[in-house]
Order: sequence, then C-alpha cells, then structure tokens
Amino acid sequence: MVNLSRAGVAVEAMCFSDFPTETYGEAMRTVRFVQGLGDELALFILGRFDLTHGSLVAQKPGEFGIKEVWGVGGDELGTGLFFAERRRPKRAAEQERLEDAVGALSARWRLRRYPWAGALSTAHTMLWYARHGKDVFRRVEEAVDGRVPGAGARVERARFDVARIAEESAANEAALWQRMVHAERRVSRATYEARAAQLPHALRSPGRWRTTAGAPAARSSAGRRPSHAPNATKS
Repeated sequence: MVNLSRAGVAVEAMCFSDFPTETYGEAMRTVRFVQGLGDELALFILGRFDLTHGSLVAQKPGEFGIKEVWGVGGDELGTGLFFAERRRPKRAAEQERLEDAVGALSARWRLRRYPWAGALSTAHTMLWYARHGKDVFRRVEEAVDGRVPGAGARVERARFDVARIAEESAANEAALWQRMVHAERRVSRATYEARAAQLPHALRSPGRWRTTAGAPAARSSAGRRPSHAPNATKS
C-alpha cells in the first residue's frame, strides 16, 4: 500500500508492507513502483502493517485471511491487538529477499526517528526542505560522513563490542516479546525483567568506536581510512 503526500513542493511516499494476504510479488511491485518514481520523491519511508481496533480488518478478519485475533493479559489500556493468518503468504526466503530490496531502496534517503528531520510531514522536516531544498534527504553522501547541523562525529573507547551488543539485544528483545505475546498471551514488567536477568552477560571486547548522530556506532581503526569494500565489516 502506498500513500503519496505533497509537503509544500516536496512529494513524499509512505508505504506499508505485510498487509494480511500480501504476497511476495505484490510487495515487490510496491518496491518497484517507488523505484520508478526516482528523483521525484523527496522522502520515502516503509512501515509494517499493524492491526488496530475499529478497522475494517479487525471487524471482519475472516475476509482478510485472518484465522484469529487476540489481546494480551496485562495490557491495562487494551490497545494491543494481535492476529494470526490462516497461512503465511510469504516464505521465509521471500521475506528475506524483500527486506534486502527494501533496505537497498531506503538507502537512497536519509531516515531519522520521530520527531527529527526525515520523518514524514513533521515540522523539522519542513524546515529542512525550506532551508536546504526538497532533495536534502536524498543527499546520501552527507548522511554517510555525518555532516548533521549542530552535531559531529566522536570517537570513544568502549569495553564491549557495541555493534554486536546492539544486534544481540534487539534479537533477545524480540524473543522475549514473541514468547509473552504469541505463546503465553500475557505481559508484565515482572516477567520481562526476570527473563531479561537470565540472559548471558556480554563478554568484554575493548575497542574504539566512532559515533555519529543518526547513524549506528562503527568500530574505529586509528590511522586507517575506513574501507567501503563489501567485506569490510566482516570480523
């Protein structure tokens, strides 16, 4: 699903993937559509479908290939709504190829978390359009070297492998919530903290890390120019 909006003179695209019954072919057609717009787009962001109360899909789940909809115990506000499809419309290998394609497409724009510049149709983004031009978020080279107004790159020492910890932390976080939401269907702070405390501690791996606003930390090699070869990040 693609929604095009015009923010002043800048055209933005907000897309959603993983709508119930969406096939790999349908998702890739969305990717190719955005690719075809080329330099016409000032900004592109892809979101993942989320089921909400009151939506047509929630009211008639069976018509959208959904076999079950549920909430979870411990959700005091009752806002969370989860679902399971009758069958998965994408194989694991297809989902992986889709993620790779979306990643390559997204790399053409600078993306930032809300509410900072780079989010669709927010005040920060509008101000950047006005000052730097509607193509400011397509200037990928500026995002790479960290030239963000008011911020610069820093190199700091760390006792651990920052990138590896971030990756493992995200995986552990996903596993904890998957178990509570989909298997047990009950969430609580006590359960989360108890299971998080059982995870193994990170091993020490001292090093120097380069940090830049809006970008993941990268290991710094003093006296060496960073390599951009495909295997440069392999350990």
